[in-house]
Amino acid sequence: MTDATAEPMTVCDELVNAIRQHKPNFRLQRETETDPEFVERVLQAVADIPDDIYNTLSQPALDWFADAANIANNGGEPPAPAGFLSGFKPKTPKGKKKLIERKSAKQAGPTMGKLIRQAIIDNKDITVADLETMLAANGFTDIKRTTVHSFQRGSLDTLKVAEEMGRFAWPEPVQSAA
Repeated sequence: MTDATAEPMTVCDELVNAIRQHKPNFRLQRETETDPEFVERVLQAVADIPDDIYNTLSQPALDWFADAANIANNGGEPPAPAGFLSGFKPKTPKGKKKLIERKSAKQAGPTMGKLIRQAIIDNKDITVADLETMLAANGFTDIKRTTVHSFQRGSLDTLKVAEEMGRFAWPEPVQSAA
């Protein structure tokens, strides 16, 4: 029983349905795939379907395949099957090409990580609040406390490992004259 409100199936739809019975993952035309490339892919896929599926195709679908295969085998470009709607979207030039220019190296100061590591090397007992104050003085104003704390913990852990390996020593505390 067919639905009277459904649109009649085109030759293209019929071919794609038959192909998908054999190859369920057969993709419709990609945006970057030209119409002739897609038609060639359909031809190859129809040629690969088993006879039991091929023999269920309508006469217009069989005729299109026979004609298109003949044209392709003779080096021509076969027409798309009836009902084919192109999905090809050629890349459009985006206007005048932008010139590539070398940018001068950014005059970068020390990174947040380097500033934190140096502060910890100078004073391993420095607090997160002190680190935030030091970072703000160096232009790092939008840094979350959790980020500063993570950098502090990571730096302390790394320096402790380096100390255990004999590659780092904490500076001796400065004695004040009494």
